[in-house]
Amino acid sequence: MISITLPASLFMCHEMINQNRELEVLDRVGRLSYASLELHECLQQIAQLIAEFLQSDACSIYIQQGDLRIYKAVYGKTSDQLETAWSQLTPLNGDLMPPGSLSAWTAMDAMMLTQTLHDPTTGSERFESVLATPIFNEHHGCTGTLVLWNLETRVYTPAEFTLTSILSSQVFGLVSNSSLRHQLIRKQEEQTRIYEVGKALSSTLNLDELLDLIAKTSVELTNSRGCVLRLLNREQTLLEIKSSYGDVVTDMAIAPERKIGDGIAGLVAQRGEPIRLDEVTPELLEHEVIKSVRHSLICVPITGKEGVIGTIATFDKNPDGENHRFSEEDSNLLTSFAGHAAIAIEHARFYERMEELALDNLLRLRELSILYHINTAMRSTVKLSKLLRIILTGVTIGGGLGFNRAMLLMVDEHSQTLKGKLGVGPGSGEEAHQIWQSKVNKQKSLVEMITEVPDEGEYEETAFEKLAKSIWIPLVPDQGLFARTVLEKRAFNILDANQHLEDCHAIASLLETTRFATVPLIYRDKVIGVIYVDNKYNNVPISEDDMNFLQMFANQAALAIDNTMLYANLEKRNRELREAQDQLVQTEKFTALGKMSADVAHEIRNPIICVGGFARRLLNDETLSEKNKKYVNIISEEATRLETILQDILIFSKETPIRFEECNINDVIKGALDVVGLEILDREIDVNPCFYRDIDLIIADTRQLKQVFINLLTNALQQVPEKKGMINIMTYNTLSLKGGVTIEVTDNGGGIAPEIIDNIFNPFFTTKGSGTGLGLAIIRKIIDNHKGNINVRNRPGVGVTFVINLPNDPRNI
Repeated sequence: MISITLPASLFMCHEMINQNRELEVLDRVGRLSYASLELHECLQQIAQLIAEFLQSDACSIYIQQGDLRIYKAVYGKTSDQLETAWSQLTPLNGDLMPPGSLSAWTAMDAMMLTQTLHDPTTGSERFESVLATPIFNEHHGCTGTLVLWNLETRVYTPAEFTLTSILSSQVFGLVSNSSLRHQLIRKQEEQTRIYEVGKALSSTLNLDELLDLIAKTSVELTNSRGCVLRLLNREQTLLEIKSSYGDVVTDMAIAPERKIGDGIAGLVAQRGEPIRLDEVTPELLEHEVIKSVRHSLICVPITGKEGVIGTIATFDKNPDGENHRFSEEDSNLLTSFAGHAAIAIEHARFYERMEELALDNLLRLRELSILYHINTAMRSTVKLSKLLRIILTGVTIGGGLGFNRAMLLMVDEHSQTLKGKLGVGPGSGEEAHQIWQSKVNKQKSLVEMITEVPDEGEYEETAFEKLAKSIWIPLVPDQGLFARTVLEKRAFNILDANQHLEDCHAIASLLETTRFATVPLIYRDKVIGVIYVDNKYNNVPISEDDMNFLQMFANQAALAIDNTMLYANLEKRNRELREAQDQLVQTEKFTALGKMSADVAHEIRNPIICVGGFARRLLNDETLSEKNKKYVNIISEEATRLETILQDILIFSKETPIRFEECNINDVIKGALDVVGLEILDREIDVNPCFYRDIDLIIADTRQLKQVFINLLTNALQQVPEKKGMINIMTYNTLSLKGGVTIEVTDNGGGIAPEIIDNIFNPFFTTKGSGTGLGLAIIRKIIDNHKGNINVRNRPGVGVTFVINLPNDPRNI
């Protein structure tokens, strides 16, 4: 065998060539790190470059993250061939082969292996020498493997071991740079996405739509199966579910609200920090509303200017994959997004509040406008009856308060009762529809529609108005809701009368409704009446806003009613004052006339008596011729008539003392009938006395009362026709708390002409050709002296009824 010895310079030249080639390989691998290729393409080129440079039959590179392989590059052979061969390798140093597949192998140092378990019958190739070098970093440990495969036996030099170690470090750097680049790109994309979503959130002012968009975007950002969004209520005490997206199943048996500190969402709201759970246990789900969580969950706070305002919870990362754990990046991303969401939510809430305030202002403006127009209508009259109708029309009219029915009851302080005065509303649903339709068709202002209500007597009472006027309630606490409204000075809104049967049963039965409201009419801290309202026909619930508006209107109505009643009282006092003044003038006139009449009557009476006496004596003279007897008879009759006139004048003008004694009014009337009985028989007049058997005894002057009934019966006999005349007399005890007796004298004498009825009690007023006109004046004077009263019920063309009321004892009045 011939031995050839090469010079040292040749060895050095060869060594330099190898070093240059190594540097070239390292340079090419380094440049691939900056190429714009995807990572798997770079790894594929590196595997080819290493295999060719180190003259290996195959090269494989595996990159993993934990137990998960994320990248693989194979050159020279197929991946399956290498995986099969790996399971048949044995370390050359005699160590045991680490368990696991090729892609999951990890080690601290490079290792030489050989395929000792090769089965030649399979037809596969046998790898004699395999060099496995870990892709290792001191901070991250082994993150992959660089493997060189050789079909023939090969011994790697220390320089080659070093080269493969350096190449594996370069691969690790390449993977790290690529990972960082991808993370930066993903971060940029996420921030761009958040920015775009933030703009979309800021442009959405509808709070419900905004919350739905936030829930949906949260699912998309975290690639999760579902999302639940909660917000704190206005009291800042409870977290309420406001939106959800995805596969969300809730347990209705558990209250959806969460207190601060209760449950996962409550803890996040309390701490203001995210909570990330890699595994959700059944015990944890027992107390959670969301039952569709299966694997993992992340919950972050929504933090506004003044603290936490809600939470966002997403669950089950990567629902279609295998790894369902949320990363720290997911937590940070969702937290960042929640910050943008908080700004948008506060913006939308502010806008919503502004809309509420604007709507509230519009409602207040409408209410004030309605009150103004109804007040204008109420000022258009001073008649109480018309004012009450205007008030109830304002309560029920469509452009006003708009209730279906309303009634007004007034307090009677004297009897301490509540009495129905008026009711306005339809009697049926069909009538209600007709009324509403007619209001729509009329193009009139609110004031015009309210003020066109007819005056009393110009319309026919409806069934509801008659029902309202029939209500009479004592003001005691056990008399139901109407009485309580007055006594407690507060409004009541009854949503279901069946729940308040003690107070509302009578009203609900009478008015056939179970939902209604009552408000007091209060003026100067005194209740003067009650307004009742309901929506029987359209069944619209009466809200608290309706009640507030109704109470405000009731206060205005109470002021108008009080002013009208004050005006009516003032008118009454002025009228009474005028009447008293006229009566005083009349009294003074009658006093002067009476004194003069008494003086004249006294001076004339004696001569008339003498004339009458001598005339009657001459009539007894038998020597007197018939002709002269006729003249003397005329003188006697006229003298008698003048005596009667003078007697009436003296009775009227002279204050006759009253001699009080106990008497039965039935007996007094019977005595008067005896006086005029002869005339009744002569004229064949039908007199029908109807005396109450148990009439009360009264204290009176029997002689003067007898004169009263003689005058009344005389007047009646003068008015009724002969043989067809009829006079009815009725007595009964007065129906009043003070007691007394009442006498009615009725005739069919054709009545009194309406134009003169106000003068019939005036002295010297008469429509007959004879008489003094003092008969009724004397009657009234005697009745007044007995503290009684006399009234006339006139039926022109039929007859007249005089009604006399006398007290039990005028001395006590």
